[in-house]
Amino acid sequence: MTALLDNQAAPAVAPSRILVIGAEARALAAALVRMKGNVTVSHAETAQEATQALSQHAFDHVLVDNREDGTLTLMIPQIARLDWVRNIVVLAGPQSAADISAIQKVGAVFQPPYDAAQIADSLDITIVEQRRNAAAAGEAAGRRASDAAQESNTDAGDFNIEATPDGEATLDHRDDHPFADAEPTLAERIIGLAVHLPGVTPVLSWLYKHLALTILGSLFLAFVSYGVMIVFFLTSSGWSTPIQLGHGHELVMKAERDLNEMKVKRNVINQQLSDAVHTATEARQSIARSQSLAVLVSGTIAQEIQNRKRFKNELETQLPALRAVLENFGSSKQRQSEQARLKRDYDRRLISKTAFETGLLNLAQMERQIQSLKTEIVDKQSEYDRISQTVDFLASLRLQLGSDEPVAIASGVTELVPLSNQVIEVRQVLSRAKADLATAEDQRGPLQDSLKVLNESISSLEGTPLIKAVKEPVTVLFVPYDNLNSFVEGKPLYSCAAMVFWCRRIGTIGASVPGEISTTHPFFGKPMRGQFIEANLTDEKAALKEILHASRPLFF
Repeated sequence: MTALLDNQAAPAVAPSRILVIGAEARALAAALVRMKGNVTVSHAETAQEATQALSQHAFDHVLVDNREDGTLTLMIPQIARLDWVRNIVVLAGPQSAADISAIQKVGAVFQPPYDAAQIADSLDITIVEQRRNAAAAGEAAGRRASDAAQESNTDAGDFNIEATPDGEATLDHRDDHPFADAEPTLAERIIGLAVHLPGVTPVLSWLYKHLALTILGSLFLAFVSYGVMIVFFLTSSGWSTPIQLGHGHELVMKAERDLNEMKVKRNVINQQLSDAVHTATEARQSIARSQSLAVLVSGTIAQEIQNRKRFKNELETQLPALRAVLENFGSSKQRQSEQARLKRDYDRRLISKTAFETGLLNLAQMERQIQSLKTEIVDKQSEYDRISQTVDFLASLRLQLGSDEPVAIASGVTELVPLSNQVIEVRQVLSRAKADLATAEDQRGPLQDSLKVLNESISSLEGTPLIKAVKEPVTVLFVPYDNLNSFVEGKPLYSCAAMVFWCRRIGTIGASVPGEISTTHPFFGKPMRGQFIEANLTDEKAALKEILHASRPLFF
């Protein structure tokens, strides 16, 4: 909520109103108040609070703390559009300074390190010149210290703008001497009192000398122990790292995700296999229907071929007879000679006019019969040729219907187009059904193999401790590859104090878990690879140990 931090007694001139915006700018607002200027300072932490304050009051100056280059960058242009805001001052970060400087009404943009006097001037807060110089000198000294400590990267917690009782602005660097005013501890007070008591100083000196020897001895033992551990891990092949797997463990969550992914893949393959079986069933049904239709069409074609062959045989008998009759009429030259003879006989008065006309009429009738006979022969020959063509077309249709290979169909006649369409449709349905059946049969084999592999993988993964740990905690041993020969199922498992001392039996070694696991060495911290082995623990607290052993260490 917007807070009004100070409201000075009203002087002769009305005070200017300043709104300070920013979650980290409360210290800046308080410092502006302490400067005792002719101003009224308000503070808004969020953009929403600032919007509410700007809608309720008219501010002369707005100070925006945008040092983090945050969301307040988008609010500055909105503030600039307000008529009553005369000046906008921005404490900008390294990313937004250039863009903010170009916005209208932005009077000043400051980047770290910040100059208190310049900030005050930009907000029309009057500071006496000599005090301003002192503030600038103090600011320069503080800035040099700050630059050396954190490379000019200051934030709201590193400085505070202060005003002295005289109105002088300075920068207070509170991190320069964090323990300058620390009180003495209880031990320091005891030592200070003890040195004033008689006989205490020699005792303290003796304790100091033996304490140093004790510390040196402890350091020596620590180095010796460190060396022993190095030798142990370099020479031993019987150690393992216990890991307690639970529902929230990273490896358990990964195994659960893998199991769910495999189950999803299995469902997809089952669906694909079901689709392939359904496609194969439909293809077989289509093949059966097309074969039944092919039998019907083949019978129709055979009947058509038989009918046309019978008509063709009749034509083969009629054409020679008609040609023989035509030959009996003689040739055209003979008929012309007969006509010329009649004309000579008539001219010689060997025959009468009636006989002449009768002869010419007979010749004309004969000519008409000859022409009619020729036309009939041509028509029957054409019909014979058409029937032959139709028989060839029907034969090609029949061959196309009974063949799986592409066969060219001979040119046909119009009345056989429906029959041709039936043949083409039967061929298309049969070809498509056979292709679908072949595709489905080709898919079924690989899909069944994939389903078998997935089922085996799912069963194997469900039997691992990683999946068992989803329901209840399971303890396993991470065993590096170099140590696997020492971990035989059923052998005892030992736990030792301080890794290798005072060992005791705490259970037996379980079955090996398939798959490779990568982790870090418990002592050297380097990456290593190995496998999980189940641990049958009689002491559940042993799962919290850093390492467990397949046998007692030889020298402990």
